[in-house]
Amino acid sequence: MKIHLLTLALCSAAFLSAAPQWADKAYPQRMEISLNAGMTPGKTPIAAVKLPHAAPGGVKLVDSKGKVIDVAVKQDQAGDWFAAWKPAGLKMLEKRSYQLYFGGKTPNKALAGFPENFPGMNIVPNGNLAKIKEGVPEGWFMSSKGYGLQDKWNENNKKLVKLVKMKGANALEIRGVMAIHVKLTPGRQYELSYDGWFEKGRFGVTLWFRGKTIHEYLVKELNVGNYKMQTYVPRPNEVMKVVCSTFGYMDRKTKKSAQGKKLLPFTRVGFIQINVPKGSFGRIANLKLEDITDRGSIKIKCGKVESLKK
Repeated sequence: MKIHLLTLALCSAAFLSAAPQWADKAYPQRMEISLNAGMTPGKTPIAAVKLPHAAPGGVKLVDSKGKVIDVAVKQDQAGDWFAAWKPAGLKMLEKRSYQLYFGGKTPNKALAGFPENFPGMNIVPNGNLAKIKEGVPEGWFMSSKGYGLQDKWNENNKKLVKLVKMKGANALEIRGVMAIHVKLTPGRQYELSYDGWFEKGRFGVTLWFRGKTIHEYLVKELNVGNYKMQTYVPRPNEVMKVVCSTFGYMDRKTKKSAQGKKLLPFTRVGFIQINVPKGSFGRIANLKLEDITDRGSIKIKCGKVESLKK
């Protein structure tokens, strides 16, 4: 009996230690964050999580030792809020835990030393297709001439798109060529991802890179051509996830193809072009372009949201 009581006492103590005391009652909600550094965390990685509420209020981050960690808060193109911090000195496969408090009345001040876009943030305007105006998605446009050139919406080309659902997500059904412009930064690495489906033929999604405008091909500045991140949905009639984080280009001096991860100098904008085969149609959902330069191999899991008991 004594042994059983001792075991029960130890289990109770372990349970209590797993639920630390509320660090600051000025923040009425919190969630636990588990970080795994992975094999290649990098020298100066940035960790980031999407906050669970549209209006998170003030945010506070506390590590497992009770130390308050500087945290930056920003909103992405989809309207989601993200909190980011710098887990300095991460070692390979190291694990860390935090408590992220939010709902404070005092908003967080802007912090220097963080990139414009945190890992996880979507820089595609209306990539989640949440904003629809007169039956068409804001920021998206038909591009019958290609090259990122924008067609004005009219009664004819509006018939080429339709908002549908695909595995519970907002999706756009497309006939023809559609595009969307994005802002970029040279020297950064980006990851393009989406869920795609098509009926027949070949369904491709390409991110083309340009200078300050879509008309600047960077031939004069870099002597390159065909500077793009090209992807395809490999099989018809099946919803598939496509992810790509490398690009290709033609070196005009050597006349050879080359690949890269971090964007070339002078790159400032781009356009994502969605090509649907003639006489067919395709669907796209969860279109996302993410700056992954500082992500490294970090993996993050968030626990359930807890509320402060009054």
